Amino acid sequence: MGRRRPFPRSCTRRGWRPSAAGSGRSQDRPRVGDAGPGVPDPEECGRAVRELRRTFPGVTALETIGTSREGRPLRMLTVGDGGRHALVVGMPHPNEPVGAVAALRLAGILAKNAALRSSLGLTWHIVPCADPDGAALNAAWFRGPYTRETYATGIYRSPFDEQFEWTFHRADLPDPGLPATPESRAVMTVIDTLRPELLVSLHNGEVGGLYCYATDPSPSLRDGLARTSATTGIPVDHGIPEEPATLLAPGVFHVPANLTGGPMLCSTDYAAQYGTFGVMTEPPLWLDPQADDVSAIAFR
Repeated sequence: MGRRRPFPRSCTRRGWRPSAAGSGRSQDRPRVGDAGPGVPDPEECGRAVRELRRTFPGVTALETIGTSREGRPLRMLTVGDGGRHALVVGMPHPNEPVGAVAALRLAGILAKNAALRSSLGLTWHIVPCADPDGAALNAAWFRGPYTRETYATGIYRSPFDEQFEWTFHRADLPDPGLPATPESRAVMTVIDTLRPELLVSLHNGEVGGLYCYATDPSPSLRDGLARTSATTGIPVDHGIPEEPATLLAPGVFHVPANLTGGPMLCSTDYAAQYGTFGVMTEPPLWLDPQADDVSAIAFR
């Protein structure tokens, strides 16, 4: 349920099982690598990045880049010292905690692995929770059990003009988009300062498989999504995009960044003014084994 959501034929109750938000048994609370318990709320995200900073003081730095509308801190963990910059943003929508899980896991992997950091040549700036106020309003279902009923009764989704992802204001454009929120303004300042080579916005869908959107038709994404699917066991989603996009490979869509303005601008649109390669990832909350089923459908 991020920027755009495909509609796979697999959106039926048959076959659903929890993915990042559960391990198949609805009462389980999975681990987020070494960063703490999974489906983290804003407090747990804060504890996790503070622990990573304490554990890896030589390769990490922690700062507060802003505060939310309700005064919660927006924390950014920096890992490594490469000559180029990557910015990773988790939970850009507050009902999408898989992004926070992924951001914390990535931070832990990078902090531990000097060879990996060196091979990538990047300094990584990781914001695990971009909307702490909204995430706090989802805390009831974050605690489980991880069922569709718990999710449906506990979900909070901000109105469009309060959503982090859709309030990246470009004052220099004739149609600058929605006014920035405190949260998006904080990340805009980071983007303006770093001018990152890569921006990854970590969303999640509700049910199906893996897919992503990219602002550039990079060949590496086409292979990378398939390798991620093979490693994790999460199928690549063969659904279609909600808006016009070029299909680069199953589950990989190319949508050029909007550099001319419009009613709503997102994080990858904003960063593209600096030549940033933007990616929005969309793993599912619930897996459906039919997500990669491309067999013919018989209509009656």
